[in-house]
Order: sequence, then structure tokens, then C-alpha cells
Amino acid sequence: MFYNFSMTRENSRRSKQRYWIIVLSVSLSLLYAVLVDGFTQIFPYINTFIIGLFISFLILFFEFFLYKNYLKRLNFILILFIRTTYYLVFITGFMFTELIVARMIRDKASFSAVLFSPEFQNYLANEDFKLAIVYAFILILTFNFMRQMNAKLGQGNFWNFILGRYVIPVNQERIFMFLKIDDPDEKEKPLSDLDYFTYFNDIFFDITDLILNRYGEIYEYVDNVLVISWPPQKGIRNSNCIRVFFEVLYALKENQFKYSEKYGFIPEIAAALHIGEAIRGEIGDVKTAIIFNGDVLNTTSRILEQCSKLQKQLLVSQILLDRINLSNIYYTTDLGIMELRGKKERIQLYSIEEREFQHV
Repeated sequence: MFYNFSMTRENSRRSKQRYWIIVLSVSLSLLYAVLVDGFTQIFPYINTFIIGLFISFLILFFEFFLYKNYLKRLNFILILFIRTTYYLVFITGFMFTELIVARMIRDKASFSAVLFSPEFQNYLANEDFKLAIVYAFILILTFNFMRQMNAKLGQGNFWNFILGRYVIPVNQERIFMFLKIDDPDEKEKPLSDLDYFTYFNDIFFDITDLILNRYGEIYEYVDNVLVISWPPQKGIRNSNCIRVFFEVLYALKENQFKYSEKYGFIPEIAAALHIGEAIRGEIGDVKTAIIFNGDVLNTTSRILEQCSKLQKQLLVSQILLDRINLSNIYYTTDLGIMELRGKKERIQLYSIEEREFQHV
């Protein structure tokens, strides 16, 4: 049940991405025809429409099938070079072939007749073909650079910086999850410093898509704690902020043999969830970041401390739980009003567990 629903959410998210990739590819291709040929004839628009469709399918194939975790872990420049070269080579080859085939159909001529015709040779040497390659290269480089920067800076932060959305700080209600991965130093065989880093990085790579599928925004990594944030409407809808914890939990269980073989133990997690007001804004000059600041983060961190004390995997504040229409596959346990370290106000906490694990 868990994986079917998760895949449905992933398919929905990817369908939206596919839609926008196709729309942008075709639109930018048609824009080239407008800029170069104007509206005098239909032939260039047919060509650019077909080329735009090919480019969109090329991008989709690379982004969703070829661009796996291995490529994601290469350095920024190398990834940019690989992606740009891949796109440019295939797009140039397809443009060249499509232009010949289109002329074969239009002029009812053979492949060789079109290829060696003065008109086509002149087009390649003196007319629009070189310009089309330059246009494609600029768009490919821009697309890949922006996509990588968006991934490096966090979901949407690239555009937040560009548009200056948080130059003036704003007050936002947000849901926060502090997701803690057990510390390898507490195991019988502690890891080396390098393996310690790789251990957490492997886990973060394995669970990122699950978080994105539940509309979670990865805010920051603090040692062995991952901080995730949601706008209330997205986190509360379908209990996304609750479901994501169990989806991560079961994903780690599915990969337990990989972790056991590589590191000698299986990861365990615990998490705290809370909702409240936070200030979001840009901070810093030489190194600028978009950060959250507010008591809600401190409180969520203190709730996380209670997980180990109470031996619970998932703790949620009553303030948040009261706003979630929780599915009957979960059951809650009222832990009472708790006093948190360093906090004057006490808070009522609940633990959440699944009634049973159905692995489909």
C-alpha cells in the first residue's frame, strides 16, 4: 500500500515536470522560427515544432532515465559539461537529419540529392544552421545551469534569490520536521570520518525523492539531523508530513542489506513534527542564505530530544495533530503535557505509529 501510493505521488510530480519540459521546449523552438523567419511561411514552424518535440523527449529521457545517482554525485562543472554536451550532440544530429528529411518530403527528392544540393549546402554554410546551433547551445547551457543551481541551493531557492522574494523578511506559518538518523559512533564498530560522512550522504540520496514526492522542502542538514519544511496546506493534505516519515522508514528497511553490507548496521530514525510562525528572509552579504528563524524550530528540536527519552520514533505536537485528518492506518498515543528543555511553556505531545505494515 505504501509503495503504490508513493509511486502515485511520484508519478504526479514527474508528470507535471514532463508537461512543462514539453511546453517550454516546443515554445522556445517556435520562438526561434518567429525571430529568424517571421510569419512569411509555414515550413520553418513545422520544422521547429518537430525539433522542439524531439528536444523535450531527449530531455525527459536523460532526466528521468540516464541521470541517476552516480551522475548526481559528480562535481558541478563535470555534470554541466556532460549534460550540455549530451544535449548539443543529439540535438545537432537530429536538426541536421530533420532538415534533410523535411526537404526530401517537400521537394520529393532523394536523401543524397537534398544533402548535396546547392540550396542545402548554402543553408549549412551561410544561412541559419549555425545560428540555430548557437541558439540551441545557449538555451541548453542556461537550462542545465539553472537546473543544477536550483538543486544545489534547494527547491525554489534559486528563483527566490533571482526574484528577491525574501530580501524583505516575511512571517510564514510552516510545518517543520526534524528527522534524526542514528549516530554511527554509538554502534559497536564506529565508522571512520570518511565513512561517517558517506553513510549520511547515502541515506540522504536514498530518501530525497520520497520527501519531494510529499511536497517537503529540505531546509538544511545539521550533522545527523535533516530539517524538512512544508507550507501548512501541503504538509497537512493527505497527512503528507506524517506519511513521509513512514515512507522513509520503510525505504531504509528495503535497503537494509545494502547498509548492513557496507557499514555493518541498519540505519534507524526518529522524528519530531511541529507547526508555528517563522521569519523567512535573506541573510548575509558575501555568503547569502535564505533562512528560517523562530521559536518553532527550537521547539521542534526540543521535541526531537524526547524521542530517545520516551523511546518513540515519531512525536507530534497537539497543535499540529489537531489540524490533520489522520488516516485510520495510524494510531496515536497521548503522552501528556511535557516540559521541554529550555522552554517555559509546556506542550502536549503524541506518538504516532502504523497499525500494521503492508508491503506491496
